[in-house]
Amino acid sequence: MSLAEFEQEIVDDLYETLITDDEDKGITLYGDIGSGKSTIALNLANQLMEGWTIFYIEGIDPNLSPYLTWHIGTKLYSKKKLKLGSDISFGISFLPVPISLEFGTSISVTSTNYILTPSEEAIISNIENQIDGNQRILFVADNFEMWDTPSKQLFQKIMHPQLGLLSEYHLNVLIVAQSKQSIEVPIIWKYVETPDIPDESILHILRENGHAERICIEDIRACAGNDISLALMAANYYSMSGENANNLIEIMDRRCDCLPTEKQEVRQILGPLSIIDSYFSKDEAAFFLDSTPKDKYETEYLAEEYLQLAEDQMFIKGDNKFLFVNDNIKNYFKVKLARKERYYHRRFSEFLQKRHPEDYYSRGKHLALSLQSSDTKTIVEAWQLFLLAYFRRSTEIGSTDDVYKILDKIETLISGLPISAIDTQHQVLDEFIQGYQEFTKYNYRSALLHFQAITPSRIVPPCLAECQRLILLCNIQLAEDLGMIIQSADELYNTIEDICHSEDEQYCRAALVLLDAYIDRSNDRKKVNILKNKIIRIIQDHM
Repeated sequence: MSLAEFEQEIVDDLYETLITDDEDKGITLYGDIGSGKSTIALNLANQLMEGWTIFYIEGIDPNLSPYLTWHIGTKLYSKKKLKLGSDISFGISFLPVPISLEFGTSISVTSTNYILTPSEEAIISNIENQIDGNQRILFVADNFEMWDTPSKQLFQKIMHPQLGLLSEYHLNVLIVAQSKQSIEVPIIWKYVETPDIPDESILHILRENGHAERICIEDIRACAGNDISLALMAANYYSMSGENANNLIEIMDRRCDCLPTEKQEVRQILGPLSIIDSYFSKDEAAFFLDSTPKDKYETEYLAEEYLQLAEDQMFIKGDNKFLFVNDNIKNYFKVKLARKERYYHRRFSEFLQKRHPEDYYSRGKHLALSLQSSDTKTIVEAWQLFLLAYFRRSTEIGSTDDVYKILDKIETLISGLPISAIDTQHQVLDEFIQGYQEFTKYNYRSALLHFQAITPSRIVPPCLAECQRLILLCNIQLAEDLGMIIQSADELYNTIEDICHSEDEQYCRAALVLLDAYIDRSNDRKKVNILKNKIIRIIQDHM
């Protein structure tokens, strides 16, 4: 699609700004949803291809696990593909990070304490491996409001001149957002606003997409406002029916009704997919296909076919990873779920447990959204999944602002329990938090007392494994009683054997500690081999 005149003018302006000299530059392109910001950014990237390496990173969900924006939102404008590693985080760096801060202390984005986490070092290393000899780099940070906080802070570290990261390159960043955004670094910053789209520009775009017949721009505006994607849908509706649509629902109903009978199931999978906050893929689409037994390859083929059809109908956009074209379309399909929405949230939580067990936050979130009244078992499982997310995020420097939000969610869930269960679950929470605080301060004896005070029957299996893992780590650090180390190791080993088919991430974290215990202290070769083989299989399954 060719650019409208106003879009080309903005592209040309940004192009001239970036190529003028070799100084590092920051630009924010901002404007309303649907105003063409991403189109402008992509066309700028295409114009800059020669001599540049361009990382296009799209924000997905600010509540994602730390740095996941970089992991799943990045596209590289190069012949190489960006590879940022496996989905499973094995917890090798789980011991307290080397930073003289109390647990829970916030690190502001203006802090001069720029210690890189292992995750950050890995991302920067992978960026360097993809540069292909080009000296000029452009980071396009699209949908910046939806970036998770640690991803934003890593961005700041990369662009900060005094840190010297990627210092041999000329670094530039284009932030794409709905409002003025920047990262606090001492470089030149320019703000460019996308204007309200002129009527003639909308008509130009419609003509470029084959809508040459007479179209009333007032009717298009009434339905689509300033959103180009909705304008195209409104024009398509007019072309098919000869009538102007009054609203988006009318357009969507018509487009769905016109689908071939054998393709109608695409409507059934787009509804469940609308509950996913971030990108979705062929795997998620296949999961939500009708439950009629199908061959695995047939299911994958149908999922791919339906996603292509949904893209053709302008419901979704993407390549291997997909998003709804806009929130209005997404909400249309979500409304259609009605009372079944809770059911699909529960199903998706089960899917995440199998495919992305490390994403405890999303698992807990979807499980919480599936809640029926007085479902004590599900409430306990949901809040304890959030607790694991809390622990994982607390190990990353710069994520402390996010972990407090998780505690709020935990408190809300616990308050929904029957009165008889609130105190006991609060006790579990308090002992875990206090124990973890002591653990991060290297007070292993005090931490051990807190973890040992947790009643196993009051916690779900993955939290039990976490508790026992921390107990074992404390005993190893104290190094006072070999018998106690082996006893706590055996208890943990038995627990993870029970969850080995459902909690891959927790298994790996625990197994790494167990290998240390069994190799160095008991020489139990049988258990060592079982643990090693299982870890290898899990890694292979998640590659």
